[in-house]
Amino acid sequence: MWTVSDESEYSEPSFNITAIGLRAGINRISSWDDFFWGRFKLVSLSSLVPYSSRLFMGEETEITGSSEALKDTMIGLHRKWGTGTNIITDAYLDFGVFGVVIQLFFLGFMARRITINAIRQGGVYLMLLPLMIIYYAQFPRYSLDFPLRAIIWTALLFKLSEIITKIKFR
Repeated sequence: MWTVSDESEYSEPSFNITAIGLRAGINRISSWDDFFWGRFKLVSLSSLVPYSSRLFMGEETEITGSSEALKDTMIGLHRKWGTGTNIITDAYLDFGVFGVVIQLFFLGFMARRITINAIRQGGVYLMLLPLMIIYYAQFPRYSLDFPLRAIIWTALLFKLSEIITKIKFR
């Protein structure tokens, strides 16, 4: 187990915290009614537009993502520090085992697609490839939604610059 001597320090390495978080996420779900059924994904997808993620949650809602759900389960929401989440627990809390399989398949599909397009087409995909590699390396400690805004906005800005460049040089 981990030992907490005060609010800001703990003695477990990141891998152990991830494993403990996964166990806590599985322990939190005791029936079909306990799954969040995509609410966390909806909130994170809406966050692509700044300040819009609260549209799907009430003002009093404290749990808006899997990291808060794990914090509530493991140490309580009153603590100043959080336990974080990981990609498997995040998918499991939303949709169960089915969600884990679909989400990991989607990640593999997107990685393959971006890699092939970077080789064949270049352009925006050459910028998305290293960005994707960086974020994929962080998924064991974050949710799928963590890099979503950065990747989407980067792709949009590069596409917009390509369009402006084509219009300017016509």
